[in-house]
Amino acid sequence: MSSTSTPATSARTLTVTAATFEQDVIAASFERPVVVDFSAAWCPPCQLAGTTLREVAAARFESAVFATVDIDADPELAQRFGIRALPTLHFFRDGRVVGSLVGLHGREQILRLLDAEPPALLSA
Repeated sequence: MSSTSTPATSARTLTVTAATFEQDVIAASFERPVVVDFSAAWCPPCQLAGTTLREVAAARFESAVFATVDIDADPELAQRFGIRALPTLHFFRDGRVVGSLVGLHGREQILRLLDAEPPALLSA
């Protein structure tokens, strides 16, 4: 990960910004899957989704990267990726979004998409 990244939100999730997104998400997704949580501090469902994502990250930190984007701090990233509802998870592989979950989802759904082959993610 980038040495210029902001501090991790937990031991297993990384807070990324517009300045670090290319390295911490896009470049990293060529080595292993990256899950990005687009959220906001004022969003109660985002807090619940963040808890679930941290649980998944604790179990899968060796095989995937888990990141959070604060859409209030970096609205250009929300616009770039078409974020219209919170929380939204985007799954990145090989530099591109290969799947998404909008709203609250359980650990099993996140793991299913994380483990799916990219063609399956596109239809998720």
